Amino acid sequence: MPTTVEDLRAKALELPLPDRYALAHDLLESCDEEVREDEVDELWAEVITARLEAMDRGESVPVSRAEALRRIDELVASKRRPS
Repeated sequence: MPTTVEDLRAKALELPLPDRYALAHDLLESCDEEVREDEVDELWAEVITARLEAMDRGESVPVSRAEALRRIDELVASKRRPS
Protein backbone atom coordinates (compact mmCIF):
# COMPACT_ATOMS: atom_id res chain seq x y z
CA MET A 1 0.00 0.00 0.00
CA PRO A 2 1.59 3.33 -1.04
CA THR A 3 2.31 6.02 1.51
CA THR A 4 -0.17 8.89 1.35
CA VAL A 5 0.40 12.55 2.04
CA GLU A 6 -1.65 12.13 5.21
CA ASP A 7 0.64 9.31 6.36
CA LEU A 8 3.72 11.43 5.69
CA ARG A 9 2.21 14.43 7.46
CA ALA A 10 1.34 12.36 10.54
CA LYS A 11 4.84 10.88 10.70
CA ALA A 12 6.48 14.27 10.15
CA LEU A 13 4.47 15.83 12.97
CA GLU A 14 5.82 13.16 15.32
CA LEU A 15 9.42 14.26 14.65
CA PRO A 16 11.30 16.40 17.17
CA LEU A 17 11.11 20.13 16.42
CA PRO A 18 14.65 20.46 14.96
CA ASP A 19 13.93 17.61 12.55
CA ARG A 20 10.62 19.18 11.52
CA TYR A 21 12.42 22.46 10.78
CA ALA A 22 15.04 20.62 8.73
CA LEU A 23 12.36 18.73 6.80
CA ALA A 24 10.36 21.92 6.16
CA HIS A 25 13.51 23.66 4.95
CA ASP A 26 14.35 20.82 2.57
CA LEU A 27 10.80 20.68 1.22
CA LEU A 28 10.69 24.43 0.62
CA GLU A 29 14.07 24.38 -1.09
CA SER A 30 12.88 21.59 -3.38
CA CYS A 31 9.94 23.79 -4.40
CA ASP A 32 12.27 26.71 -5.14
CA GLU A 33 14.26 24.54 -7.51
CA GLU A 34 11.16 23.97 -9.62
CA VAL A 35 10.56 27.69 -10.19
CA ARG A 36 12.79 29.34 -12.75
CA GLU A 37 14.10 32.81 -11.95
CA ASP A 38 12.76 34.23 -15.19
CA GLU A 39 9.29 32.98 -14.22
CA VAL A 40 9.56 34.74 -10.86
CA ASP A 41 10.72 37.94 -12.55
CA GLU A 42 7.81 37.75 -14.98
CA LEU A 43 5.30 37.22 -12.16
CA TRP A 44 6.72 40.16 -10.17
CA ALA A 45 6.55 42.35 -13.28
CA GLU A 46 2.85 41.49 -13.60
CA VAL A 47 2.22 42.36 -9.95
CA ILE A 48 4.11 45.64 -10.22
CA THR A 49 2.29 46.58 -13.44
CA ALA A 50 -1.11 45.81 -11.89
CA ARG A 51 -0.28 47.87 -8.79
CA LEU A 52 0.92 50.84 -10.83
CA GLU A 53 -2.20 50.71 -13.00
CA ALA A 54 -4.38 50.62 -9.87
CA MET A 55 -2.56 53.69 -8.56
CA ASP A 56 -3.05 55.47 -11.90
CA ARG A 57 -6.80 54.75 -11.70
CA GLY A 58 -6.90 56.04 -8.11
CA GLU A 59 -7.87 52.62 -6.74
CA SER A 60 -4.73 52.34 -4.65
CA VAL A 61 -2.94 54.93 -2.59
CA PRO A 62 0.68 54.49 -1.51
CA VAL A 63 1.52 54.73 2.19
CA SER A 64 4.81 55.31 3.96
CA ARG A 65 6.90 52.42 5.19
CA ALA A 66 6.11 53.41 8.76
CA GLU A 67 2.37 53.34 8.06
CA ALA A 68 2.61 49.99 6.29
CA LEU A 69 4.51 48.48 9.24
CA ARG A 70 1.98 49.96 11.69
CA ARG A 71 -0.86 48.34 9.76
CA ILE A 72 0.94 45.00 9.64
CA ASP A 73 1.59 45.11 13.40
CA GLU A 74 -2.07 45.95 14.00
CA LEU A 75 -3.24 43.08 11.81
CA VAL A 76 -0.89 40.57 13.46
CA ALA A 77 -1.99 41.71 16.92
CA SER A 78 -5.66 41.30 16.00
CA LYS A 79 -5.02 37.75 14.77
CA ARG A 80 -3.40 36.83 18.10
CA ARG A 81 -6.38 37.99 20.16
CA PRO A 82 -8.82 35.26 21.16
CA SER A 83 -12.05 35.36 19.18
